[in-house]
Amino acid sequence: MVKLNLEDSYHFMYWEETKAQIANIEAEVLMIEEIGFDLESIHHMFRMAHSIKGSAVTMEYKALALLAHELESLFTVIRDGKLVCTHEITQMILEGVDGLKRLLDQAVHTGDFSELLDDLDFKALENRIRSAYSKIAPVSPSIEVVPNYEGTQKIHVKFQEDLEMIAVKVFLVCSAVAEITKVIAVYPNEFETLEDEAFKDGIMLYVDEIADYEAIKAVIFTLTDILAVNKVEPADLSGGYEVDESLGQLSVSQVTPRRDFKLSVAMDINSVRISNQKVNRLINLVGELTLDKETLLDITRQLKAAYRRDRNVQRLDDICDSIALLASELQEITLSARLIPLSIVFDKLPRMVRGIAQDTGKKIKLEIMGGDQSIDRSMIEEIADPLTHLVRNAIDHGIESAEKRRALGKPEEGKINISARQGDSQVVIEIADDGGGIDISRIKVKALTQNLISVEEAEHLTENDWLEFIFKPGFSTAAEVTELSGRGVGLDVVKSNITMINGAIDIQTIFGKGTCFTIKLPLTMAIMNVLLISEGNTIFGIPSSQILEIIRLNQLEYQSICYETPYSRMIKWEEDMIPLVSLEDIFEIKSGIQSKHRKIIVASTVDRKIAIEVSQVVGEQEVVIKSIKHLVGANAILGEIYEILGVSILGNGSLAQIIDLSKLIRF
Repeated sequence: MVKLNLEDSYHFMYWEETKAQIANIEAEVLMIEEIGFDLESIHHMFRMAHSIKGSAVTMEYKALALLAHELESLFTVIRDGKLVCTHEITQMILEGVDGLKRLLDQAVHTGDFSELLDDLDFKALENRIRSAYSKIAPVSPSIEVVPNYEGTQKIHVKFQEDLEMIAVKVFLVCSAVAEITKVIAVYPNEFETLEDEAFKDGIMLYVDEIADYEAIKAVIFTLTDILAVNKVEPADLSGGYEVDESLGQLSVSQVTPRRDFKLSVAMDINSVRISNQKVNRLINLVGELTLDKETLLDITRQLKAAYRRDRNVQRLDDICDSIALLASELQEITLSARLIPLSIVFDKLPRMVRGIAQDTGKKIKLEIMGGDQSIDRSMIEEIADPLTHLVRNAIDHGIESAEKRRALGKPEEGKINISARQGDSQVVIEIADDGGGIDISRIKVKALTQNLISVEEAEHLTENDWLEFIFKPGFSTAAEVTELSGRGVGLDVVKSNITMINGAIDIQTIFGKGTCFTIKLPLTMAIMNVLLISEGNTIFGIPSSQILEIIRLNQLEYQSICYETPYSRMIKWEEDMIPLVSLEDIFEIKSGIQSKHRKIIVASTVDRKIAIEVSQVVGEQEVVIKSIKHLVGANAILGEIYEILGVSILGNGSLAQIIDLSKLIRF
């Protein structure tokens, strides 16, 4: 038994594949519960359990292999129609899946299952699964009579003596042959359920009669432990095989089992797995290259200004353009390697919703769309907890009980819709429920009674402003805070986690109808285009993807669209009144720049807009963002500078602070 070293490519591949196989079993079980029994799903789960068992044996993880074996046997009797897949059985399968997850996780951390086995009592779980199928006598398929299919070649494959887990080797033989021709049948059929003794005389492959036998023979011999490969005619059958001529007229559609090996098991040779550490290292190197590129471009601009007619300077300018293009393409390809689909997070939610719905006695239907949308892999762990909390919150305090929904004229089954889509260099995730919504009047009462806002200030707040209160630490309108969740309790952490990865969250709600949380995340955190702003001796950057318009106004124009109150400044932009803030005021900087014109940047955060008055616009530039989240806080080095989401070094060596627009919107 060994501890999995994820730095090692072999161990990393085993971990990735086994984790995906366990997730596939879980997804199939949940689908069966939702849409009913499906034989293809049972076949798929059987193959996954069989593969998990084989890989665990190879890695010498006996506990994991034994549990996978019990699940495999359970799937066998379900597949053969000898056991009905009831709710009790699906629950047992899910418990087995949880056990596999824990064992795989333990293999990564210590490789020692002894303490875990005592803690979870895996033996009892194995016995429960075994008792579900052990009363059913398995039918051992005969291997003495070989069917004779017309229009096929028969190829006999013999394995080395004392070979273990021969069913796995048969699987590899079939998949290898399927790469060059169609495998019509294999005998003994249902080979995945047979013990090694059943293969003492080898196997018979039935392939297309026009297939190249020599090519088939060659590809089989690329595998290990193959003793012999021979093309067999009916009169020539050896090794104890006997031909059943009565089956000679069977059509291909009658062959059992019929399987498309190429589709089900062939590996994708056009893709490769790579560890997260290597991807991060590559991203860092590309970031350094981007920084050097900007420095080179800055030097070239200065040389062109001083030596405009110098031939070598012109050549340098040309090569800089080429380097910039190559660096941008390399950056795009590298960043795409860091993107992974949101399905990694989404696929874990159905199981959680199922469990909570059972615990609360509610009927809930979960719909997920857009799991193929990708985000930076560094965000996956950060977004998992907020999504989980929002879904739990929707179930506990959003969706009403079946009785209450009936009384309100709603369907007994509540709905939670999770969707993801891409737009404007961002991924937008929506978590919507058709529950009771949020009562804004209760938010107002709570905020005023807790002295979070004065009566005078409250008169100027919009509905969106009031909804922002539920993100304040400890704020809750729930009459009873449960262990599962409390609407408001913990949402400050949700917003904190999302803004920490340069995202933003917004709420739309209709009391009595439902609530929708909208999360916007950047595709990647590493490199972005920003508009550089100069305030005194300080350089700021605003993400270009969030900028809607840059306005230059004279004093008269400014006064005609700007409105001031004792509490805030507003500006009319198109048909909207939006908040107006000044970087000089926020960061307490005196630029010293006097101008007859005002420069205002209109930007958007999720579905909210903000106008920012600035002293000087420097220009747009591509920068590498370095996070400062570990340096910010009440007791941290930089203090409570929450309006800054990161910093970047510019081509001329100066430092730019990248602004978090969501933090500029204040009451």
